[in-house]
This record gives sequence, C-alpha cells and structure tokens, in this order.
Amino acid sequence: MRRDIAYYWFGLFMYTMLSICVGTIYFKLGQSFDDIQARAGLFIFVTAFSTFMGVASFPSFIEDMKIFICELLNGHYGVAVFVMANFLSAFPFVLLLAVIPGTILYTMTSLHPGFDHFICFSVTLIDTLSVEEGLLMAVASVSPISNGWQHCQDKVFQDKWATEVTTMKEEMDQQGLV
Repeated sequence: MRRDIAYYWFGLFMYTMLSICVGTIYFKLGQSFDDIQARAGLFIFVTAFSTFMGVASFPSFIEDMKIFICELLNGHYGVAVFVMANFLSAFPFVLLLAVIPGTILYTMTSLHPGFDHFICFSVTLIDTLSVEEGLLMAVASVSPISNGWQHCQDKVFQDKWATEVTTMKEEMDQQGLV
C-alpha cells in the first residue's frame, strides 16, 4: 500500500496549528471547580476537530480503494490483508498526528500534572484517530466508485459501447440526420 504523504504532512501542520489555537483559547486552565466546564469543552473541541479533519483523507482513500478493487478481482490479495496493511501503514502517521499536537496542547493548557495523565491523554487521541481512520475505511468501502461497483472486464464492454454510440452519432452528423 502506498500512503499519501502530502496528506499526512498537511494534516500534521493543520493539527499543530489547531492545537496552538485551542491552546491559546484554553491557556493555563486552573484546577478549580469552575474550570471543569472549560476542560470538558477542551476535550470535546479537540476530539471533534481531530475527527472532522480526518475526513480530508477521503479522496486519497478512494484512490486506494480503486486500486484495491482491481487487485482483489485479479486475486492478488483479500480484504483482511488490505485492512491490516492499511492500518499498519497509517498507524505511524496516526501516532505522529496524535503525539506532537497533543503534547503542544497538553503543555499549553497545563491540564493535569503527571506523566501518566499525559499518556492517558495521548492514548485517547491515538484511539480517536484510529477509530476515525477505521470508520473512514468502512464508509469509503460502501461509497460508489465512478458509476458504482464494476468489474475490470465490464469497463471494456462499457468503453466499447460508448465508442459504437459515438461512431453512430458521427455517421448521422455526416448524413445530416442530427
């Protein structure tokens, strides 16, 4: 499987900018009872934006699905291998997208002191992004790809039919019928 590296670098840039912006909004949250609502808002904000920004990878995944369908029909590999390969090839980038902006956000907002709390926060972000990638894969697998699901052999028939119709139209144009 090939990865769209530009998407991940752009995503890392966008997640980093988002974490800086959110970090300035929720800068140095306190430990008082009034800050509980602000913390909840911060967690929902980060989770929602990270999952919504992940939808930007949908077009590149559709391209991967087109390649996969042809290779599946040719018998090169199955669905389970594709899912595992996609997960394993995307996971290092998911780690990168979760840890770097998560560290910036965690230190700017001074959420809760302690390394174990930071690890819990980072693992939650990694899990959220992994689930988002999986749901993206599920949605992309049922979405129509260029006029629905077609076998590679059917495209030859479709192109032949379109060529014959075009030829008939050109002949009718020459005769003045159209």
